[in-house]
Amino acid sequence: MADSTLVLDVLARERGGRLLRPRRELLLRAMRRVADGLTLTRDERTTLHRRGYAWAVELGRWDDEAVAALERKFLAERDGVVALLASPCDPASEKRWARLERATGPPEAAVEQARRTIGHHANRLGLFAEVEAILHYFLFRLEVS
Repeated sequence: MADSTLVLDVLARERGGRLLRPRRELLLRAMRRVADGLTLTRDERTTLHRRGYAWAVELGRWDDEAVAALERKFLAERDGVVALLASPCDPASEKRWARLERATGPPEAAVEQARRTIGHHANRLGLFAEVEAILHYFLFRLEVS
C-alpha cells in the first residue's frame, strides 16, 4: 500500500502553491516507514537498500566517480538525513504506514514487498528511479555504518 492519500494531498498543495515538503523528503521518510512497518531486520534493510541502488552501478549509470561523489554527498548530509528520519510524518500518514502487514514466508518475501511498496510510492510521487536509488544508497549507508 503506497500512501496514495498523501500523494493526492501533495498534488493538491502543489497546485495551490502550498507544498508541505519536497517529494524526495517524503519518499525518504516513507522508505523508512515501510521498513519499520514491515519489521525488516537490519540484514533485510541492508539487502533492500543495496538492491535499491545496485542496478545503477550494474547498468553503468554510476561509475566509481559517481559513487564517490554520492558518498561525499551522503557524508555531508548524514546528520540532516538522520534528523529527518527521526521526526514523525504527519499523524494520518503515520497511521496509514503502520497498517502495513509483513508478507508471510521467507525474509526475501518481506524484502520484495518493501521494494514494491517503495517503488509504487515513488512512482505515485512522480520521482524517477535514479532519485529512488540515491535515497536507497543513503539508507544503505546508514544501515552499514
